[in-house]
Amino acid sequence: MKNALLKTLAALLLTALMLMTPICSQADDYHFADVNRDGEVTLSDVNAVIDVILGHVVDPPQENEDKTFTANGVSFKMVKVKGGMFMMGAADNDTEARPDERPARRVMVSDYYIGETEVTQELWEAVMESQPSAFSGNKKPVERVSWEDCKEFIRRLNTITGQQFRLPTEAEWEFAARGGNKSNGYLYAGSNNINEVAWWGFEKGGTNVNYTTQPVAQLAPNELGLYDMSGNVFEWCNDWYSGYPKPMLYVSPSALFLEDIPAGGNETSSTFTVSGYHLTDDVHITIEGDGFSVNPQVIDVSDANNHDVRVSVSYSGSKADPASAIITVSSKDADDVMINVSYHWPELEVFVDDPLFLHDEIIGGDTIVGGSIMVYGNNLLDDVVLSIDRDDFSLEPSVINPINGRIEGALVAVTYSGTSIEPVSGTITISSMGVPEQSITVVAQKVAPDSTQMSFRINRRLESPVYNDAYHGYVDVDPKGPSYGSYHVIRGGSWNVESRFCRNSYRYNNRPEFKHYSIGLRLAL
Repeated sequence: MKNALLKTLAALLLTALMLMTPICSQADDYHFADVNRDGEVTLSDVNAVIDVILGHVVDPPQENEDKTFTANGVSFKMVKVKGGMFMMGAADNDTEARPDERPARRVMVSDYYIGETEVTQELWEAVMESQPSAFSGNKKPVERVSWEDCKEFIRRLNTITGQQFRLPTEAEWEFAARGGNKSNGYLYAGSNNINEVAWWGFEKGGTNVNYTTQPVAQLAPNELGLYDMSGNVFEWCNDWYSGYPKPMLYVSPSALFLEDIPAGGNETSSTFTVSGYHLTDDVHITIEGDGFSVNPQVIDVSDANNHDVRVSVSYSGSKADPASAIITVSSKDADDVMINVSYHWPELEVFVDDPLFLHDEIIGGDTIVGGSIMVYGNNLLDDVVLSIDRDDFSLEPSVINPINGRIEGALVAVTYSGTSIEPVSGTITISSMGVPEQSITVVAQKVAPDSTQMSFRINRRLESPVYNDAYHGYVDVDPKGPSYGSYHVIRGGSWNVESRFCRNSYRYNNRPEFKHYSIGLRLAL
């Protein structure tokens, strides 16, 4: 009874004061009488204030962070996507996945905005004053636009609105399609039942019985309130297309020769280093050979991704006879690396990353693509000979002469004289009498004519892995794909394709000038 009377009195008082009086200091989060900030004072606002006065626990209203913009009279909505971390790419149990959807990896994206719907024909026409689409309809997605057309549309839209709209990166697109931090892990954008969320090829049992594009936002949205991210039209992304980065292991040197022990000792040892690129699991090290051991046997993935980790190799067997072993270095999704270990003379040691990536260098005023190898040797019986299986690579010198059986440290220059802007590889072979032959892969490419970037992007030191309590493997932060290429990424499936092309992880690509009535776009900001 008391609360009811208080409510009545409070309502009378607040109704008179609400349009002009700030709310009392008990409600720090409520600044004005329009509590829910919908532009008018209503009974729900009164009830919210009364609850505060009566001491009820009330959550402060959440501001809608989505934004609506208008371009030449046409409005469109951009949905706020809170940044987060997700597994980008196809799951291991996805039987429909193509090779370029794997390996899946952890990706972290920052906050951004993305279009609630695909860009419609009415918005395109308002900005471009033209209509390229094959299937007419103001509320239908624009299609038959190239990646280059999309960039021009965005340039004009930014001039009109004063904003910085863009195409989403591929990572942003997939994070949004999966529902961002609200994801329920669906196969399609918003459901495991494709018919609930996507217009797709009717000849395969799909929803699109009219065999055409459909007006946007007719089917159910995904967890973020985004429509048609599966089906209707494919959507251009900003990224150049390439395969996903594969976890890799680096070991140096690629062969190990243990030196003899000092007088009175009982064990001989040496070391090698292990590091990783995009590793997602711990590194395991095993050795097969009587009398040999390694330490440590397991390297934490965080250490491997961040540092060169030194591993010791010991031999405690007979010192009278030669002995050998094989070390295997492995980690999930990465190719195993094998190291031959020998305890005998002569010995030859080569210091080089395998594979060896060549970079642009300026030498004598000329730009070349090059790298180097360092060679050491003891008790050698003959010259050391280096060769490579491609004519567009060269080695200088190609023969190293030991002095009294020793090589104190000979530097071998490796250069590439070809013109390819795509990666090319060759195999360097290093041999000498009485020692195991060694092979090293070398990879190079020229810089694209319009690029100011270095020739090779595969460099584990260029990026800083990010870790959190839930996941301690490699995390790719705001990836934007390669710096150049021939094809751009297209995502999302369309009205005329099978369901497998509408999965969240499916990737398609084409040249930036390509146009088709199944390809449109969605904005990002």
